[in-house]
Amino acid sequence: AVAYRRDLYLADADRILAILRDAAGDAASVMVVGHNPGLEALAAQLIGAGDATARARIAAKFPTGALAAIAFGAATWGSVAAGEGQLDAFLTPRNDAEYEGS
Repeated sequence: AVAYRRDLYLADADRILAILRDAAGDAASVMVVGHNPGLEALAAQLIGAGDATARARIAAKFPTGALAAIAFGAATWGSVAAGEGQLDAFLTPRNDAEYEGS
């Protein structure tokens, strides 16, 4: 199901995480689409492991159209916490041919 949340617009990282914890329910996967600086800050806050090069790229810049795939071992979305995410992928329109569809 798709849920459109106006309160994600220009939300900071803490607000986005609160919305995610509250709204995701028992979904196996969730995609959050929003704006920076909130999404960039949330990714930095949640990621505690994963490819070091990709993590450095996120720290340097999270450009428009970027996608960060983060996996969690938490039993519920309500228990997702800072530093517990595993960065599985970081794709950007400019640097990743797969993302661009080529």
